[in-house]
Amino acid sequence: MARPQTKKSTRFPEPAPMRREGDMDGLPSLMIVNTALKGYAATDDFPYLVRVAIGYQSNDDCQGLPTPKEERTLGSIEDALLAAIRKGGAGHYIGNTSWNCVREFNFFVDDPDPVDERLEKFAETQHRPVQYEIVEDPAWSQVEFYFDYEQ
Repeated sequence: MARPQTKKSTRFPEPAPMRREGDMDGLPSLMIVNTALKGYAATDDFPYLVRVAIGYQSNDDCQGLPTPKEERTLGSIEDALLAAIRKGGAGHYIGNTSWNCVREFNFFVDDPDPVDERLEKFAETQHRPVQYEIVEDPAWSQVEFYFDYEQ
C-alpha cells in the first residue's frame, strides 16, 4: 500500500533516480535524473537553478565519459557537493549529466546567497577546476530536457 502524502513528503519527495544514455555531437552522454521531481508542483518555492560543472579524465575507450576510476572520484565529489548545497539551505537535486569530460550537477534551491558562499568554499577545496552559476528559473524551464522522456 502506498504511503499517504504528507506536506513534507510532497514538498520533498523520495528521490527516484533513473539512468538515461544517449549521445550529443557524436559523443556518448550519460544522465542521472531524479524522476520524482517530474511535474513538481512547488517549483516557485525553489526558484534558483544551481549548475556546477567539474572536469574529469576520460580515455579513447570511454569517448568522453569518465573512466571507472574517475567515476569513483566523481562519486566522492558529488557527496561533498551535496553536503555543501544542503548546508546552504533547502533544495532539490535534479540530477547530473556526463559528456565530453565534464560532469554537470543541477539543483534548485530556495535561497541563492548561502549556497553561493558554500560553493565558493567547496570550489577552493577541489583539486580540479569547478565552475558554477546560480540563475533564477522559477518554472524550472532550463532543466525540462531532464524530464523529456516516456515513463
